[in-house]
Amino acid sequence: MFITKLELNMSNWDNMRGFSDFGYFHSQLERCFAEDREHPLWRLDNNTILFLSEIPPQVSESFGYAQTKSYDPKIPAGTVLNYRITANPVIKRDGRRVPLNMKRTKNQQYCALDWLIDRLKAGGASALSVNIIENEIRKAKNGKVRYQATTFEGKLVVEDAELFRNILMNGLGHEKAYGCGLLLVRP
Repeated sequence: MFITKLELNMSNWDNMRGFSDFGYFHSQLERCFAEDREHPLWRLDNNTILFLSEIPPQVSESFGYAQTKSYDPKIPAGTVLNYRITANPVIKRDGRRVPLNMKRTKNQQYCALDWLIDRLKAGGASALSVNIIENEIRKAKNGKVRYQATTFEGKLVVEDAELFRNILMNGLGHEKAYGCGLLLVRP
């Protein structure tokens, strides 16, 4: 696996379109893999896209300036890490995805914070702290797709190294094609 930090070329006005239609970034990232159709796991942080891929990308200068490194995390159980993730916290109700509130309400006892804590637990980690940094409704495919994107950060402790490696490599939740699900950690 490879991790790439892509500084968007902000002199290219087409890149500005991506901030209002995340489908643009999705299609531009797919173009970085020409013949090998790749669906990278990615996240937008300001004017930077961070993404994982099976092969090194070929990024055009009009899209941005990329730095790529090999990525093979092996984090032992018991390790305490800082994390950041933009995710799509939803539950299924009557066959439909329902966005979760940020905090418990009278009508919704299970909230986005609970969702993340449960997903981390299933992925081999326990959240020591969870902070919501940003919550927004994003659009893709010219507004035809609308989804909630919530950015969380905090501290966690790894309990099961193999399960945790799986969520680092494959992400959490839905809307991965549109910039959600990439969990990145640091000491």
